[in-house]
Amino acid sequence: MIFSAKQLANATTSFENRFRLAYLSSGFEPTIAIACKSHLLITNAYRGMPIKRHFLGAADTGKEALELVSRLMPNILAIDDNLPDQSASSVISQAKQMRPSMRIIGWVTKLDAFFGYPDCPIVIAEADVLGHPDTLTFATMALISNTSYLSPSIHQRLGQLEQRAPDVYPGTITLTPRE
Repeated sequence: MIFSAKQLANATTSFENRFRLAYLSSGFEPTIAIACKSHLLITNAYRGMPIKRHFLGAADTGKEALELVSRLMPNILAIDDNLPDQSASSVISQAKQMRPSMRIIGWVTKLDAFFGYPDCPIVIAEADVLGHPDTLTFATMALISNTSYLSPSIHQRLGQLEQRAPDVYPGTITLTPRE
């Protein structure tokens, strides 16, 4: 099931209650590592959440992120697509080899970096996620409650792709209702 930020916001009245509800009902014990060029701001966003004790650490580069994953074995990796030394898809691929059950929160400026990773259900497509701490919060809540969050910009892009898709593909056979 995919929830929008608005649906999650309307679920209950206070953020902390919503987060605790998602956390308690999931049975999932989150441990979070962050790989982001500007990780200090993201780290502060996570430290403001009710799961502070589950925050393991942050890395500036893909190499540091992989070392963090190897050493601390988090079950959530929040990753940026603008790491200076490696692509996000490369880091995700290597991290998933180390810990296949790890969940991914990706915030991207280039959607192509995450398409092709269907097992990474959380993608935030914003020009600057640092200006959208609520989006990061809702994505984390969705992940912990085992649902998905896609930002409005991804919904819009997927809608555009669907509209451009042809109704009939070359080489296909059209069946009658009886067939």
